[in-house]
Amino acid sequence: MKPYLLFLLTILSAITQSLGQTTPKSSELKEQWDWKQDQKGSQRIWQEQEDLAFHSLKKWQTNAVLIIKNDEIVYEKYANDFTQTRPHRLWSISKSFSSALIGKRLSEKQWPIHKLASDIMEELNQPIKRDITFRDLLQMSSGLAWNEFYEANPFSSHVVDMLYIENFKDMGLFTAKRKSRARPGNIFNYSSGETNLLMRLLKLTFEGQELYDDYPWNTLFDPIGITSATWEQDQSGSFVGSSYLFMTARDLARFGRLYLLQGKWQDGIEIIPKDFVMDSLKIAPAVCQTLKKKSRGTLTYGHHWWLNKKCPNDLENYIPGVDEDLFMALGHHGQILAVFPKQNAIAVRFGADKLEKFDRNTWIQLVYKALGE
Repeated sequence: MKPYLLFLLTILSAITQSLGQTTPKSSELKEQWDWKQDQKGSQRIWQEQEDLAFHSLKKWQTNAVLIIKNDEIVYEKYANDFTQTRPHRLWSISKSFSSALIGKRLSEKQWPIHKLASDIMEELNQPIKRDITFRDLLQMSSGLAWNEFYEANPFSSHVVDMLYIENFKDMGLFTAKRKSRARPGNIFNYSSGETNLLMRLLKLTFEGQELYDDYPWNTLFDPIGITSATWEQDQSGSFVGSSYLFMTARDLARFGRLYLLQGKWQDGIEIIPKDFVMDSLKIAPAVCQTLKKKSRGTLTYGHHWWLNKKCPNDLENYIPGVDEDLFMALGHHGQILAVFPKQNAIAVRFGADKLEKFDRNTWIQLVYKALGE
């Protein structure tokens, strides 16, 4: 059998058995707050700029676009059988939710962000690895060897191996067993494994599985009115924090609003500690160390959020013409949650851009321009 056929058959087999339970929940809270509907004709204005807002729906397989300004929905459209109430896989946008939960749990335990992961997980109590902190993992700078390849190079991909092939049973443990190739905090290396390691560490802070299972809903989803979330777990019972969270566009925008409000919700109630939120939106030191010789704008990274901020040697922001305070959660196949603080705006795009031809930067520039001041 040809290698690529064997690879495809292996993936199809693994998909049917890889995941443990899914954990759908129904919010028991009667959330009073909701988005305002368009009252000023702005929806009509967006419709007149259809190509700008939706950016070639059929060509790029866009499934949903939702744009909100000042808590008012100014544009919303769905396609390919997706609707306002049908959840969409978020892929790596899931990572930003994982980060929020870690920040909340550290606060609850009164642990610093420099808490050693090896204090909780004995498999990390080895030379070099024992110095990995929660901050290192949040900033993708643990030093653990990792290849984040997908369809383009699946045979050398640790993430494909983790999600589909041999190591789906305990994804966090698989990551913890990777060799160290650098000291923690020195090199930025994007790794879905590090997020799943964080979610395994999170589980170890609870005395029972049920407390862990309910934590995202009790701590984050229910308090801000997210009712559509389903988050799949691996076979060890850890949430697949890197990739397997599903929700609607409107619910995802609520999460963007939470960070827009620096971790607070209604009546100033704090959901995620403000200090953690603000720290999450600063460039991780290892990012600029790793990219220090770049002469043009490069996408930077905080605590599981992508940033438009410049490293010292960059000549321009990654997305020119867009405010430096723009921050984004991004996912495979063109999933986007973009937050524009100065414009008090949020943009969500769901898609199935498997060829990776959707022009994310141009779309964000166009949305930014249309939002105005």
